Amino acid sequence: TTPCPTPDDPAYLLHTSGSTGVPKGVLVGHRSLARLLDHHRRHLFAPAVRATGRTRLAVALTAALTFDAAWDPLLWLLDGHHLHLVDDQVRRDPEALVDAVRTHRLDVLETTPSHTAHLLDAGLLADGAHHPAVLALGGEEPGVEQVGGVAGGGLQDVETV
Repeated sequence: TTPCPTPDDPAYLLHTSGSTGVPKGVLVGHRSLARLLDHHRRHLFAPAVRATGRTRLAVALTAALTFDAAWDPLLWLLDGHHLHLVDDQVRRDPEALVDAVRTHRLDVLETTPSHTAHLLDAGLLADGAHHPAVLALGGEEPGVEQVGGVAGGGLQDVETV
């Protein structure tokens, strides 16, 4: 039989350049991953479920699986939500991504503030069209224009991750 992992055992290896620009591997333990899931359940998933009135949300995976930000959408999946894999070609094309959000009725989209500006220009929050209930911004500091455009688009809470 295979022993169960302990909280201190590695859960995954993350490759990052951090602030140095030099690639390095960082082992992330099961305890850290469990804490991240618990945090997201309480502070992101539960509020999103309450806000939409639906128990299962459609979540877009827009990050490459080799990128550490890919964990957030995977955690939605572990919490029982639907995960929609967005290919690189669609992810990089703002109009195509907005079309995917509408076609697949995606509720959760995670991206950078600079990419959000392009998505807003492509009509992400257009009146009368389906748009995500959760737009998680991360990876860079948002500018006033991105936060203002998101807040003005009918989303109730603007929070960067």
